[in-house]
Amino acid sequence: MGSFASLHDKLLILHPLLGCGFFAEAGRACRYCVYDSMLNQAVPPLRDPLELVEVVRAALAEREVDTVYLYNGFVPGDAAGLDRLTSLIALLRRHLGHRQIALESVAPRDVSMIDELYAAGLDIFICNLELHDPARFSELCPGKASEGGQEAIWRALEHAVSVFRAGAVVSHLILGLEPLDATLAGMKALVDRGVVPLLVPFRPLPGTPLADRPLPGMDEAEQAFLALYELLNESGLPTHRLRDMGRVLTPMESRVLVGRETTLAERFSLSPWGRRVGGWMDALRRSLRVHPSDEGAS
Repeated sequence: MGSFASLHDKLLILHPLLGCGFFAEAGRACRYCVYDSMLNQAVPPLRDPLELVEVVRAALAEREVDTVYLYNGFVPGDAAGLDRLTSLIALLRRHLGHRQIALESVAPRDVSMIDELYAAGLDIFICNLELHDPARFSELCPGKASEGGQEAIWRALEHAVSVFRAGAVVSHLILGLEPLDATLAGMKALVDRGVVPLLVPFRPLPGTPLADRPLPGMDEAEQAFLALYELLNESGLPTHRLRDMGRVLTPMESRVLVGRETTLAERFSLSPWGRRVGGWMDALRRSLRVHPSDEGAS
């Protein structure tokens, strides 16, 4: 199980695909990434869904899980491989009840796949801008640049905002791979479109072209996270859905830098009952959206 899943407190991360198609062709993989595998192919094989369910059941038997986070490596085609994951998400939904399902994916050209993911039971859609500067993005993410680039990412994010609940559409920005001003501009552009930015401090990974690049400085990181908190605080976008995202630093953690206490509403949303109520509301909204009444449909 540890070869394709990891448990971080209440966050369970699953890798449904055996690799990422960008690694199947030289020069297409993101320069900071090591998401390749021995079985890498242009169309990476999909794991047996029952294996993923087995991992979920084992994790739930060990502790309470709040969010199951799926990674979708790149698959060629307009759907970017998402058409293979809708049935998996529907299957996981049956076992997870009120718990959240999040999916991180390359932008599909066919944005209608995002509607299908939501209907299947997805709660959080993540599509990463990675870097705000277009030239830097093309340099460090050549595969994504050749598959629609930032335009495709923005199109997917904007469509997802029209489908999912507020605060449930997310995009990562990597801190330390472009000037800080560019990262700050990217954060503002995302928030202005109703997307919650999450900052990922750059980590140099062995075996990547950026293995020798230094980490971002602490002062730079503090400035970025304070700006992130201020932007989201002013926007009113809810961020409680991003609780327990233990592999990145979230807006709720940024709050600690300014010393603000959690509000009563935030405390309720983070409580066991608040999480259940949120899950029930998600299920109701999904049902109404996917199966509208005859009166609404007319």
